[in-house]
Amino acid sequence: MNDGDRPTLLILASYAYTDKRLMDALVGFETRWPGTMELMIDSGAFTAWTLGKKVTLDGYCRFIDSLPVKPVRYFTLDVIENAVETERNFNEMRSRGYDPMPIFTPGATFDYMDELYGLTDWIACGGVAGQYSNYGKTYLGRVMKHVGDRKIHLLGVTSMPVVKFYRPYSTDSSSWDAARIYGHAQIYVGHGQMKNVARKDFMRAPSHEFIRYVTRAGLDPKRLGREQDWHGKGSILEQITAFSWVTLQQDMLKRIGTRLYLGLNASRAVDALSHAWEAYLNATDQET
Repeated sequence: MNDGDRPTLLILASYAYTDKRLMDALVGFETRWPGTMELMIDSGAFTAWTLGKKVTLDGYCRFIDSLPVKPVRYFTLDVIENAVETERNFNEMRSRGYDPMPIFTPGATFDYMDELYGLTDWIACGGVAGQYSNYGKTYLGRVMKHVGDRKIHLLGVTSMPVVKFYRPYSTDSSSWDAARIYGHAQIYVGHGQMKNVARKDFMRAPSHEFIRYVTRAGLDPKRLGREQDWHGKGSILEQITAFSWVTLQQDMLKRIGTRLYLGLNASRAVDALSHAWEAYLNATDQET
């Protein structure tokens, strides 16, 4: 939450995906709801690594300088599976006058982690996504034991049982944007749990509870029967799922104190979150 406990939408934008249209969309959001967006910037190193592309330090620094919306933090340019190069980039950015959030990478020592906490109160940790079993015995478990009650951002850790177990200060996810790809919507049912609902389930006689949820998401239930509303930008799948993840984000912040940043990969994603944010604010206003 920001000043006065006003709800704050937490967003993560990646240098690998960000273009002028996405930046313009973020400016539009900030103009419409000033002071209610908390933007974090990722270098996009993981995305570039998976695609075989290269992200340069000079290019990343120029991008940070050009941002029209001030981020709360931005990550250092990390190098996947290379703690030495990641440390070098962190030191270089600091020498240029930047203040990036450091990324603790597998291969670095816990002594180095303590050095980083001597420079800042909030660090990120990579190489921990997917470690969702044997709590305490994995690399993630060892990291969290050493972190203690200090602030850490777990990059790409999206499993709610893991998040609820460790309660990190922050994490991020782009899973909210997958509904349009897989053809199902996600409904937030509370306690950090999502329910997948296929289109065929929507088309059957929906329950009154489901109709209320659709209405709460700012949608007209009549759209459920219109074929054209199930496809493309602004589809029912996209809008309901975006609303569900915004609700999950706010619930996590209230219940366990973890900040879940929702990742963006296109200006269309900002539009979906803008609609969801408006619906969330309207719904919470009606409940108070």
